[in-house]
Amino acid sequence: MTDPAPVHPLEPFDGSGKTPRSIRPAKRLQEAAKALADPFRPRRAFENLFGNHVLQIDGKEVASGHNLSLRYIGSGRNLTWLVNRLYDSFEVISKVRVRSPLALRRTIGVPSPEGDLLIVDAGWSGACLMPSDSALHVPSWVRQRLRLGRDWPAVEASFARETRNKAERYLRKYGYTCSFSTGSRDFFIFYHKFYRPTLKRRFAGEAIVVPLDRFLAQCQHGYLLQLRHEGEVRAAALLQRSGRRLVSLWGGELTGDESAHLKGLADVLDYCIIRHAAQMRCRTLDLGPSRPRLFDGVLQHKKKWGAKVGFAWAPNSDLILRLLRMNVPIASFLGNAGLLVRDPVGPVAKLMFADRTCTAADLDHLYTRYAADGVVRYDVGSVAGFSDDAQQWARNDGRPVRLIDLAASARPESEFCGSGVAARRPNEQP
Repeated sequence: MTDPAPVHPLEPFDGSGKTPRSIRPAKRLQEAAKALADPFRPRRAFENLFGNHVLQIDGKEVASGHNLSLRYIGSGRNLTWLVNRLYDSFEVISKVRVRSPLALRRTIGVPSPEGDLLIVDAGWSGACLMPSDSALHVPSWVRQRLRLGRDWPAVEASFARETRNKAERYLRKYGYTCSFSTGSRDFFIFYHKFYRPTLKRRFAGEAIVVPLDRFLAQCQHGYLLQLRHEGEVRAAALLQRSGRRLVSLWGGELTGDESAHLKGLADVLDYCIIRHAAQMRCRTLDLGPSRPRLFDGVLQHKKKWGAKVGFAWAPNSDLILRLLRMNVPIASFLGNAGLLVRDPVGPVAKLMFADRTCTAADLDHLYTRYAADGVVRYDVGSVAGFSDDAQQWARNDGRPVRLIDLAASARPESEFCGSGVAARRPNEQP
């Protein structure tokens, strides 16, 4: 199959083309039919639902170097990401399989007294069984969506000048063009040469690569936007349209010496996707998932386009972090994590100053540098307390920042994890 001719990024494309059935191998269909006919399938599904493991992990916390003891209950789907945020070096002390909902409930309800942190990564069942006291409900992923204006000039005017000028400069300098494709060969090339290598390069062992069969199933309802340089595809994204909503499912860049001299591929690809969505008269553009960290590089990259942070309604993939004590390694982890958590008022950022008194300059820098649309409040805790100018800043500035003074708290872990209604500013009377 020959590649389609390049077109201008503003040329409309309705995305109505369907992927040929030939991209679905007969072997996949045979395996699916065999699975449906399996008489033990219900039992195996039950084991997959409650077949979690209990891991006791000890190691050195990544920033402070202090010992941190973790008890993990879950399927392991987010374990690599969590361990890389927590530990510089670690050792798995014990591993036990949990095979029933009763055993899962008993295991969650009786945490290890000698541990520092309990993490439940068991989906909906874990979210329902976990006590809410001293616990943070963290979604595994957050979505970032961009609300589009009535036309492209209105959308372009909403960008920060530096962001817009940078993308347009790369577009002119390298002569990038756009094309679209629904060809099965292009889908396979995108998966093996763009999507997988990009994930492996950016996230290494944390990369979660979608299986090929699931990827091809999504391709049947989408199309590729390809970014070309001198006729050759250098970056691409898989898009799906539903009504007036466009979703960017996965993207990737061509790695290697051929693309080493090219700059701005990620910025120009996002720019062209947004222009395409505006030309298609879409009202919402979903830029895909990011990890629930205010300091996450992917989240901050999407933020510059004006994307708004949001959570899925159902907490079927939430991580539950229960703080068993507020010691040096826990405070250090929270200070470097910048977690986004569920709260009755909406997405809330939980931030921590672990090693020094927080000042007004610290608060101003933190908010100016990392604030993201969609985050309704920023809860800032401090083990060493807040300076007078920080308390005055919180009273008079007007930005949605709450100070949580943990220096004199009898239960600092509960105080930090509490919702906005329960949290007090240090200058308020109890």
